[in-house]
Amino acid sequence: MRSRRAESAAVACPPSLRDAHTRRYTNITPYQESPWLASRLCLATMPQPTTADTTATEQDHIEGSGPDDSILATHNNPCQPSSLERPASAQSTTSETRTFDENLEAGIRLPEVAHIYGSSSWITLWPSRHKLVNSASSFSTEETYTEKIEPPERVLDICDTRGLGVKAVTFREDEKIITSIVTDAHPEPEFSEKIATKAVIDKMLEEHPLPLVTGPEWRNRFRHGFLSMYRRLHIAVLLANLIALVYCICQVAKYGYSHYAYTDASNAVAANLFVGTLMRHEHAINLFFRICTMLPHSTPLAIRRYAAKVYSYGGIHSACGISSLFWYVFYVVLLLKQFGGYGEEQRPLLHALQALTGVMLALFATLIVMAYPTIRSRYHDWWELSHRFAGWTAILVIWTQTVIAAWPIADILDTNVGMILVTTPAFWFLLATSCMIIYPWTRLRRREVVVEPLSERATRLRFNNRKVTSCVGTRLANSPLMENHAFATIPNPDNKMGYSVIISNAGDWTSKIIANPPSHIWMRGAHTMGVSRIGLLFKPVILAATGSGIGPTLSFLQAYPHWPCHVVWSATYPEETFGKEIMNTVLRADPKAVIVCRKMTGRYAMHELACAAYRRFEAEAVVLISNPMETRRTVYELEARGIPAYGAIFDS
Repeated sequence: MRSRRAESAAVACPPSLRDAHTRRYTNITPYQESPWLASRLCLATMPQPTTADTTATEQDHIEGSGPDDSILATHNNPCQPSSLERPASAQSTTSETRTFDENLEAGIRLPEVAHIYGSSSWITLWPSRHKLVNSASSFSTEETYTEKIEPPERVLDICDTRGLGVKAVTFREDEKIITSIVTDAHPEPEFSEKIATKAVIDKMLEEHPLPLVTGPEWRNRFRHGFLSMYRRLHIAVLLANLIALVYCICQVAKYGYSHYAYTDASNAVAANLFVGTLMRHEHAINLFFRICTMLPHSTPLAIRRYAAKVYSYGGIHSACGISSLFWYVFYVVLLLKQFGGYGEEQRPLLHALQALTGVMLALFATLIVMAYPTIRSRYHDWWELSHRFAGWTAILVIWTQTVIAAWPIADILDTNVGMILVTTPAFWFLLATSCMIIYPWTRLRRREVVVEPLSERATRLRFNNRKVTSCVGTRLANSPLMENHAFATIPNPDNKMGYSVIISNAGDWTSKIIANPPSHIWMRGAHTMGVSRIGLLFKPVILAATGSGIGPTLSFLQAYPHWPCHVVWSATYPEETFGKEIMNTVLRADPKAVIVCRKMTGRYAMHELACAAYRRFEAEAVVLISNPMETRRTVYELEARGIPAYGAIFDS
């Protein structure tokens, strides 16, 4: 348990009870030359160390105060102290407060500490949800009543779950609402010497400069940008389907609609749906990765570089989805033309097929439009829902059409519909597709999770239900039918039971998990191998990561601690954000790891850092785990310079 210190406390009136309390005013002078600060921030002055009283704080608006400003001067808050332009002085009056009912904790937040120019006092700056009533020389704050008090242990325990730093805590005790500043006293970062300084990075970049781009820019943009391996697979599968479809259309135009049976077209539709679903099935993906990473290192590097593109399998998935639409249109045309020849007794079935056709075309349009990259990234939650529910509905509609279409054939052959179906390839394709869709839901489990806060920007989730292999991901959700979030797993060291997941504050769902840690969480499907697995194809390999991208990298390092690899990791305050254990794991696997703190050195281009490490250690490839924009930029910049680079596709 870290040592904690309660710096000050004050009874603070919430805005909803403003009229129930006497008012306290804080006058800050002079204040004329800071209109922007007056409109955006609330100020609470820190008293001098000799002052007996403590300065009150405003709940949810003015946060932080303390009798010893030297403690706040040395805290480890990432926000660095800054000087105000003019000196300030403060005086305050207080009066008794009335008691009222209120809940326990009103919130814990980290203040930004700033030094008052020309004095030894400190203030804290907070964005205000209310406009300040300010004039040329003063502004008013909420009602407060000042007193010293130590927060109870249960409140301090809540502070522990929020990680290191200075926290403003509002709690209820003895009929009073108390706001207290709690400072976690902790030593300086242990790994400060392991963090690369600006001088070290500049020297590395100078010794191993970025090489020139090979060839004209338009060719690189086309080859490494537009014509990526994902698109190459997509185009190849799409062209194969289009060539076959055009050939069938030409045959129908030449010999008539009776030349091809609609069942033949339905086989093509079902086959594309089967392959498209297979490309997203966990065990199929794992099989692809295992086959490609089994190549011995004696295999020519050019072959291994192409095998490492195995993670681009999504191009086949998307191409099969579009191809199934083309074949479905051809199937519908043949079906409506040929089905009408069965006689009037089949007319109700024909009407049913026509209605289902309209529904199916609408579903296809929804699936394809929502899967367009720009729309998918902008409306990801809607895309996920449409892909799941519209996809399930589409399979159900095609099943229904297949059974109805087999009905008249069974009447003609004087047999039952089941016998007709089992002799149709489309039936078996649809059956296999349905099984692949159902399978992950048979492995839906509600798992117990232990939440380990790393900081206010990152959290580690620990699971103890099983062991995992390296470089695999899992899917987590609070509501499994409505959401699906994939994260890389980190196996426990020394082959111990359990694994963990690192999540960063990068979205609505992750923000909720960090703010309100759950005790259980839903987990669906089998663990799926990810892009960091391809590091096994190269010796040595550069493992580059930004922020929480260190998670998949750690999965590789934990499973293969002695693999010849070198880490390049750029993050904001890596030790404070992700903790000592992760730093230890990285440095144990690679004592020469290049760990960059962006707040200390400034932001360096990741492709420059990765290229310098690639040339410095004479590596065979670079594997990057980062956000979509950084991944695309870095992979392109490296490949345009002849350096093999690999990063996630972000197509799901």
